[in-house]
Amino acid sequence: MTNQKTYKREVAGAMLLALFGYFTWGIFNEEAKRVAEFLTLPVFTFAGAAFAIDTVFKQGGPSR
Repeated sequence: MTNQKTYKREVAGAMLLALFGYFTWGIFNEEAKRVAEFLTLPVFTFAGAAFAIDTVFKQGGPSR
């Protein structure tokens, strides 16, 4: 098995930074605030899954 890099965590981090940018921009622009509110659930869901899945598999996978 080769050790392939997947970039899940890096993409999740970039999405969180982009969301932070939209919220910051939302202070000055109402449309940016609405975009940030719309993207909050998908971004946090992806980020949570990326970090949780990485942690589970680094600890030996799901145990049954």
